[in-house]
Amino acid sequence: MSATSSSDTETAGPDNPVRSALDELAELRRALAQIRQEKEDLEIALTTTMEHGDAIEAELSETNQRLGQEVAERQKTEARLQRLVEVISRQKQDLEIALTTAIEHGDAIEEQFLTMNAQLSQEIGERRAAEARLEDLVSAVSRQKEDLEVLVETIAAHGDEIDAQLREQLAVVEEHSRLDALTDIANRRRFEEELEAEWRRCARKGVALGVVMCDVDLFKPYNDSLGHQAGDRCLAAVAQGLKTLTRRPGDLVARYGGEEFVLLLPEIDAAGLAAIAARAVAVVRGLAVGHPRSPFGVVTLSAGAALAMPDGGGDAAAMTASMAALLRSADRNLYLAKERGRDQAVSNPANLEPTMQEKVDVYGEFIGIDTRPRGEYLRLGFQPSSVPLKQRWRNNGLSADFLGDYVTTFIPKADDDPKSGMRQAEVRSAVSYIANELLENAMKYSDEALQEPISINLLLEEDRIIIAETNTVGRDQAEGYRAFVQKLLDSDPMELYVEQLEAKAGDGAGSGLGFLTMMNDYGAELAWRFVTAPSGLVVTVTTEVYYPIQ
Repeated sequence: MSATSSSDTETAGPDNPVRSALDELAELRRALAQIRQEKEDLEIALTTTMEHGDAIEAELSETNQRLGQEVAERQKTEARLQRLVEVISRQKQDLEIALTTAIEHGDAIEEQFLTMNAQLSQEIGERRAAEARLEDLVSAVSRQKEDLEVLVETIAAHGDEIDAQLREQLAVVEEHSRLDALTDIANRRRFEEELEAEWRRCARKGVALGVVMCDVDLFKPYNDSLGHQAGDRCLAAVAQGLKTLTRRPGDLVARYGGEEFVLLLPEIDAAGLAAIAARAVAVVRGLAVGHPRSPFGVVTLSAGAALAMPDGGGDAAAMTASMAALLRSADRNLYLAKERGRDQAVSNPANLEPTMQEKVDVYGEFIGIDTRPRGEYLRLGFQPSSVPLKQRWRNNGLSADFLGDYVTTFIPKADDDPKSGMRQAEVRSAVSYIANELLENAMKYSDEALQEPISINLLLEEDRIIIAETNTVGRDQAEGYRAFVQKLLDSDPMELYVEQLEAKAGDGAGSGLGFLTMMNDYGAELAWRFVTAPSGLVVTVTTEVYYPIQ
């Protein structure tokens, strides 16, 4: 053991420098050979790189681009996956909530399903029923078609007989259409037809034609106290009583409207007309129909008669105007009879000419709304009654507002033009104010004893609105009104307005402020027509206001 250890130590130890040097030299040679090999590899690599550098660089660039694209695609995919994960998470949460709700409210959901099922079953039943009804209808239509075919065949075979029957039935229907159902006498349509026919006939023969307008006195109080059924029976009795006066072939009694009746009496003179008018009053009084609110104790009649000599030389318009004048004359005599105390008749004198003449006075530039071509036209009528004046004024305000609302429906309003809305509001306000003032003035000054209706007409023209009000006043009221109108036309509107304001503030006597406001604030023009009846006791006043809208 000692010998071996000594030999190893001797060979490798520091005491053998030659051996160590040889080992180091061998090691250096190996290192040098390795370095040379690496140098050759580097030279080969360098040579290869130099020879293929561009291709390698292009390949690297392409590889880099592909890598960038793959990275971008991966990022997009990751983003889509992230959104999908979020959606799935929300759906999971919703499903969890739905599941929780279903668990908690399962009974209610089941009940709702049952209800829907019941409704569906009901709808199915209704649909089946509708289909059954439709089948029945189709069957009925088929039967009717067969019946119509039989009817057509019958008509073809018996056409003349059926045509005669139809003509007879149509004649009956036509006759009934010209009768008043309540009183069983001619209605207004029949009267107007007969008036025109008799007017032409009397014109050809050169004879006079008379009418008697009749009105049951205090009929509204009769209705109010005894009821409408008693009123209907009263009108029927009056009609049958008046019918006894029409004994000649051309004579006719008709219900003119409400409690008004009219007698048409061709070929008659003034004396005979006056006698029949008086007999009409006596016949109704003789019916002895009790009237608890009449001073006479029974139902009475007032009558107005008028006579005309028809002229066949004019055109249709002239004839219509002449017939209207005859009716107005009789109507005014009727109201004159009421003014004198009722239960009487008023007839024109034997001289026929004054009966067709009326005194007409015009103030201002009066146009006459009835002579204008019809545009948008509206007419309202009012009957004076025992209702307190203040209550009627309130109703006047409602009617005036209605006229304002009515006319503005024809005034265009554009959503993109605020001025058009302002213009529409101005027109409504003006029309409402003017109509209200005209109605209040008419109610205030109308003679209620005459019970003459009040009317207000509205006509919309292209550049203005015409508002006309007509009422009837007594002679004394008319004279005071004329004086004020003349003063209004002769004065400066603004100065007169201030004067009337001062008078009203002083002793309350100022009047006409409404007319002056129309002129000063609304730029309106006014005109009046006073038509005095032949008796001179009754005056019909028409006030026209011309309001510009451009």
